[in-house]
Amino acid sequence: QLTAHVPTLKANLRAKEQKTTEHIKIEKEVATKAPVEDTASFQDPRIGQKGAIRQKRNLAFHEAGKFQMEAQRLRMKSQLEKLQSEISSIARKTGISSATQLAKLVPKGATEDDQPDLEW
Repeated sequence: QLTAHVPTLKANLRAKEQKTTEHIKIEKEVATKAPVEDTASFQDPRIGQKGAIRQKRNLAFHEAGKFQMEAQRLRMKSQLEKLQSEISSIARKTGISSATQLAKLVPKGATEDDQPDLEW
């Protein structure tokens, strides 16, 4: 690879610096003039100049014990399902198909209309 020629005399170095600074100054002038004209011609008047402002959000905490109560409710629900499945399996084994038939087997006791022996 060939390297670029680098001047070694101070006079040559100063001349090279002046050229680069002149190019930079010209580029800056062009850059500052061009965007002003371009932005004015391409700017939409319907859009406001202000940027979007971000709204602050307040912290929202959960109630104390909320998740513990939910976990306890789920445990109770699973326990109830387990008991129901046990009852249904026992009922299948004994041949009782529904709760109404189970109620027929259990004696009602003194729930019938018993009238006293004496009249008032």
